[in-house]
Formats: sequence, structure tokens, C-alpha cells
Amino acid sequence: MTRLVPLVIPNALNLRNRQVICVTLKVLQHLVVSADMVGEALVPYYRQILPIMNIFKNMNRE
Repeated sequence: MTRLVPLVIPNALNLRNRQVICVTLKVLQHLVVSADMVGEALVPYYRQILPIMNIFKNMNRE
């Protein structure tokens, strides 16, 4: 997981393609529910993930 989050997920979210973002969010969702402590392990990467999610959230409001 340590390689997946800092490399693949932010790059996928930075594409700002709705389909790619949706698939990436579903992957994150499956990852978080797959095992204990995964959410806590993602905390160091929130600065990379959350701003892009916020942009996507705002895109849906328009």
C-alpha cells in the first residue's frame, strides 16, 4: 500500500477525469474496508488526496 497511495492514486485523481476519479474513489473505498488500520495508514497522504477530492466535489455542484 505504501507504494500505491503516493504514486498511483494522486496521479489518477490529478487527471480530473470523472470516470477515473470515480474508479479511484471506489478503489480507495475497497482498500479502506479491506483491513483494519488502513484508514489510519492513509492519514499521511491526506494532503495529496483531499484537495483533489474537494475539486471533484465542487465540480458536481455546478
